[in-house]
Amino acid sequence: MARHHGCSTSGRQDCAAGPGSEATSDRLASLSALPNIRLGIIPLDTYVPDGALNTFTLYDERLATAETFGGVIMMRDPRDVTYHLQLFSFFEQYAAYDDGVRSLLGSYAEAFRAVVL
Repeated sequence: MARHHGCSTSGRQDCAAGPGSEATSDRLASLSALPNIRLGIIPLDTYVPDGALNTFTLYDERLATAETFGGVIMMRDPRDVTYHLQLFSFFEQYAAYDDGVRSLLGSYAEAFRAVVL
């Protein structure tokens, strides 16, 4: 089972476009092949019926944080953590994983190379 599980949007990759972006995509693809990491990316062309209002991180079933412009909110109330676990499950069903995420990241790397070179 993965020790680190991340799910992000393609927009995060696109926002970082510039010199070195292809290397970042290549590194993420390599990391996604490690047995203790599960990386998911929601492709830009995937319809997701709802959007996250902020970035959040789940550490375990006891702690969730939300990052806002004003700072970080730490949530330990089981109801808050459960809500964010459910939210994560909602978003991860739209993400590409395993070979799919490596293919997606490979296409991003090629696109970045075409723009930069």
